[in-house]
Amino acid sequence: MKKQAWEEVAAKVNEVGVGEMRKEKALGKKWTDMASMTKKKESARRREMSATGGGECVMLNVDWTPLSAIRRSSSLSQLS
Repeated sequence: MKKQAWEEVAAKVNEVGVGEMRKEKALGKKWTDMASMTKKKESARRREMSATGGGECVMLNVDWTPLSAIRRSSSLSQLS
């Protein structure tokens, strides 16, 4: 089931035709890497927010794309 889903994602990504053609495995790895990086950035942001001491507030640039996609896909699966 997952393999078929990644095949569909690969077909849609490759339909766009921008850049190199990607296979299911490469897309899965890219997704995992993006999600991992987003989680690390959010963790750093939360750690910074709870830190004590003076200084300026630092806002990290967080890419929410993987998280919003996860939320959309989970809400769509609940509709089925």
